[in-house]
Amino acid sequence: MGSAKSRGLVLFTVLAVLASDAVRAWDLGVVTRTQIQLLKQKVVENTAAEQLKEMVAAAYDPVRKIIYVSDSNTKSGSIFRIRTVGDLAFVGVEPIVTEQFDAVQGIAFDDRTYTLYWTTGIGHTINYLRVPENGTKGPLPGHVLLTFKREIPQGIAIDSCRGYLYWTNIYHLNATIERSRLDGTDRQVIVHENLFQPLGIAVDMEQDLLYWTNEREGLYYSIEISDLNGGSRKTLIQGTHHQPFSIALDDQNLYWSDWTNNAVYMLPKSSFQDGGRPEVYEKVYSPMGLISKSGNMTFINETYCAINRSEDIVMPTEPTPTLIPYDVLRNLCKNNGVPHANGTCTCAIGFIGEYCQTAVLPDKLVYRRRVFRKSRLPVSGLV
Repeated sequence: MGSAKSRGLVLFTVLAVLASDAVRAWDLGVVTRTQIQLLKQKVVENTAAEQLKEMVAAAYDPVRKIIYVSDSNTKSGSIFRIRTVGDLAFVGVEPIVTEQFDAVQGIAFDDRTYTLYWTTGIGHTINYLRVPENGTKGPLPGHVLLTFKREIPQGIAIDSCRGYLYWTNIYHLNATIERSRLDGTDRQVIVHENLFQPLGIAVDMEQDLLYWTNEREGLYYSIEISDLNGGSRKTLIQGTHHQPFSIALDDQNLYWSDWTNNAVYMLPKSSFQDGGRPEVYEKVYSPMGLISKSGNMTFINETYCAINRSEDIVMPTEPTPTLIPYDVLRNLCKNNGVPHANGTCTCAIGFIGEYCQTAVLPDKLVYRRRVFRKSRLPVSGLV
C-alpha cells in the first residue's frame, strides 16, 4: 500500500480511460473552467481534465498528440500536460509548470523545439519553458522571456515557420498587438489604432494572415484580420452583444468562444468575401480557450513550412543554473517564501518580489489573484 500522499497523486494524475471504440477522433477542443470538451462535427466525442477547476488557456502538440492547459486554482502547478492514447483517450494530467503567482492567460507551443510559451496578464510577462520530452520529477518554474511595464499580455500565438511570437496587449489605455522573435528580441508593435481589448489571436501560416478578436467599448465587438506585419487590416465581423474571447483556425473554418452567449461560433473561411454569417458550433457554459487539431498549419503542410522557415531563427537559451550554498539559500526568501535550488523563490500569499520582500496591499492582492471570476475581464484600475 502506498502512502496517502502517493495515492492522492495517482488519483490526481490518472484519468479514467474511455474505451477506444466508444469515441471518435476530434477536430476542435473547447476549454471550460472545469472540463475540456473534444468535438467532431459539433458533437462532443470525449472529455478530459475534469479534476482541474479553473482552466483558461490551451495549446496542442499535433506531433506528440498532447494537450497543454492552464489552471489557476491548483497548487501542484499552473500548466498541465495531458497525454493521449492515439487520438482517442486521455491517460494522465501531469503538472509541467509550477504554480505561478499570476494566472496564465494564453499558451502557445512550438512543436519543433518543444518550447511552451505563456502570458501572465497582470503579471506583465511572457514566459517560456523547454519541455522535457520524457517527463519531469516535478513541475518546473520556466523563465521570463519578456517583461512589460504597463502592457498586459493576454492572447498568444506562434509562427514557428518564420520564428515569431504574436500577442495581444489588453491595457485599455494603450491596447496593442505585438510580436517578437522566439528569443524575445526585435519586439515590435504592429497594430495600435482602434483597439480597446484585443483578447484572442491566431496565426494562419500558410495564408500569411493574423486573426484577432477585439472587444470594443460598450456592447460592441469585432473580429479582424491583417497580414503578418499588421498591414492590410480588415474587419471580418462586427456587431453588438457578443464578447469573443479565444480564437482558433483550421484549414477550412474560423472558430471563437463567446462569453455573452455562452457559445462557440464557426465561420467558414470561404464565406469571408461573401459576407457570410457565423453559426453556433456549440452551446456551452463559460467557453474559454480553443484548440484546433489541425490548427497548426505547418503540420498540415510540412513542405510549405520547410520552404518558408527562416534560417535565422534564434531560440531562447536556458539560463545556466547557479549553485547556491545552503547557508545562503535557506535565508534567501523572505516572509516564509519557499527557496529553490536555482535561487528563485515561491512567495507566500501576500508577498511579491524576487525574494518575496514586498508586501502586497490587501486590495491589490485580491485584484491580482482574481482571474475570470466574472464573465468580463476588468477594464478599469489596471496599472
